[in-house]
Amino acid sequence: MRDDVIIYLLFPFIYKEIENHYGEPKQFYNQKILKIKKLREGSYLFNVTVQVTTFEGAHNPPYDVVTITFSNKVSEDWRAIDFKSRRLKPNENL
Repeated sequence: MRDDVIIYLLFPFIYKEIENHYGEPKQFYNQKILKIKKLREGSYLFNVTVQVTTFEGAHNPPYDVVTITFSNKVSEDWRAIDFKSRRLKPNENL
């Protein structure tokens, strides 16, 4: 449930970063929280790494595994500090 809340709060930022990367909006699913790192004890500053899978149309290929690390260290808004995308090969599973 905790991960669902985090994904929900980061959803607009994930969507924006994917659109920035691909130059157009893309749908995604398989959202996962890979890592949460507290940056300073006693603070509410974090780095959060999420992973999603993009798709075309009605969940059709090509599928890309996208990993984004967000941080709220610099401002109250979440900002992407790392973005990685990898195209899945045909018949490759996550």
